[in-house]
Amino acid sequence: VLLNSVIHILMYTYFMAKTLFPNLQIRSAKYLTTAQMAQFLTGIIYTLPTYFLGSSCGTSSSILMLALTQMYAAGLLILFFQFSKKKYSKKKAATEKKEE
Repeated sequence: VLLNSVIHILMYTYFMAKTLFPNLQIRSAKYLTTAQMAQFLTGIIYTLPTYFLGSSCGTSSSILMLALTQMYAAGLLILFFQFSKKKYSKKKAATEKKEE
């Protein structure tokens, strides 16, 4: 929960800055995206042991909900990875072309 809160504070601070100053170049945006992906991956990995604890960790419906939540997080991880690759790879390629 703490990790999620920190990520969201940073995210909304970024959104506020871009809203107030649309032309502002924020170089740390790439790292914010990486932090969000790390959050999703951490959540998935951290909850994996639940499957091995058996019935001592809840009902079958709670295990099902955990699985659905993990699949949702995995989907977000894939989408954020594709976004990051698309957005930040172009900038890197453009920078390399300018240097040539």
